Amino acid sequence: MKRIFVLGDSPEWNEMLKDEHKSYKDILQINFVDAYRNMTYKHLSGYWWMTQNCENAQYILRTDDDQAVDTLHLPKFLNHYIGDSKTENERFYLCYALNQTEPKRDPDNKWYVSHQDYPAEYYPEYCCGWAYVTNIPTIKSILDVSKNEPYFWIDDMFVTGILASKVPDKIKIYNWKNSFLSDHSQHTNEIIHGDLFSPELMVASDITSEDIKKIWRKFVNCHEKTCYDQIYENPDHKEILKPIMHIKENKTAKREEL
Repeated sequence: MKRIFVLGDSPEWNEMLKDEHKSYKDILQINFVDAYRNMTYKHLSGYWWMTQNCENAQYILRTDDDQAVDTLHLPKFLNHYIGDSKTENERFYLCYALNQTEPKRDPDNKWYVSHQDYPAEYYPEYCCGWAYVTNIPTIKSILDVSKNEPYFWIDDMFVTGILASKVPDKIKIYNWKNSFLSDHSQHTNEIIHGDLFSPELMVASDITSEDIKKIWRKFVNCHEKTCYDQIYENPDHKEILKPIMHIKENKTAKREEL
């Protein structure tokens, strides 16, 4: 597994980033200002770099920096639920899928979007940017359709929602949300600070670096004790963990075919 941090230009941090890169060789810095409303540039720049340097990668995990992702369990999960049905050129997202999400219309909201910028009542179905898995064919298709689209700053919705809906090929959406701690928030405190852990948990979102370290130790412990294997050895557990899949199709292209 190769890890890359994608960043823009930041005069305040550039020298420190150079030192960091000398030590770890894992920083990809692109020529745009690193700012919240430039996240779409960051997202698509990462996609572009992957197509140039990771052509043979079987999977791409894209995640934010405040997420704990169980990359010890993830390969097993992918092999059992994605790998068996995946063809060489199949396009897919394994993600926390969001549907019928309304744009924030309050000007004081961090994610405020005016009717002028986005007039529709709902966003298209899209993958939450916390963490998702895809592959090179999907990324290439997204980059192809992005060339003719006006910029939109909410990157996960724009990339995996608007652009994905314009890809002429079918994209499989595997809904991964049951493996996110946010869908089991009643257990958050016990999992992060207590002794509770479930091997089905694979992503914990919007947490501190210290809490990421705490959960990571639980991931490592489960891996060393082979507790992940117990899921796949039990048919009932394996079925419960299986992500629900549906097809995302380009409706415009379908109408043109008719």
